[in-house]
Amino acid sequence: MNDDDHKLLLDYKTGKFHADRLLEYRFELSVYHKLLMEMTEHVPTHWGILFTKTGHFWKEPVQPDFFDKR
Repeated sequence: MNDDDHKLLLDYKTGKFHADRLLEYRFELSVYHKLLMEMTEHVPTHWGILFTKTGHFWKEPVQPDFFDKR
């Protein structure tokens, strides 16, 4: 996703979305975000996961300090 001001960090899962795993999803995405920020000049504004089994797409604004809070 790149609508000029928006950039999406996207992961995918082959299973189903589980609302009770949001912290787990955020932690994984925060690791990817931290690596991306250290290794590139890309600055995502949102992160999300596409669940291929159901086609469910979950996204939210990046929580930049989520990794450091864990």
